[in-house]
Amino acid sequence: MLKSLMTEIFGVGPHPEETSGNLHDLQWEKRVLVIFSDPAGTKSDSQLHGLMGDKDALRQRDLAVFTVDGNDVRPEFGSDVVPQAHTLRKELGCAPGTFAVVLVGKDGHVKSHFDDVVDPDVLFAEIDSMPMRQAEIHR
Repeated sequence: MLKSLMTEIFGVGPHPEETSGNLHDLQWEKRVLVIFSDPAGTKSDSQLHGLMGDKDALRQRDLAVFTVDGNDVRPEFGSDVVPQAHTLRKELGCAPGTFAVVLVGKDGHVKSHFDDVVDPDVLFAEIDSMPMRQAEIHR
């Protein structure tokens, strides 16, 4: 409340890092797929387009999808949390300007790292083979 009063009265808000989230905010709730954009954007656009073609599959697997382009992070599906680009690069080991697709499990650990566009069916099969996902399927 104090932060919102400060914003309202003085026009001063909290530091951006205080309002943005990080991957830990999603731990145990969502699996996370981060798409780091290539300089031309062709690979990242292709990857995102392929994934968005099956939103039911994303929803069933509790998947949050983010794209990182430069310093911009966009929540594309499944989350309103907006991690910082530099934090994602550091935590997931991706250099700026390098295309990558990184899958993070609900436990917060990196499960897969791809350097090229990956077929959504391959991602879904990998998720479906995870022990936590197997337990979800059997419930």
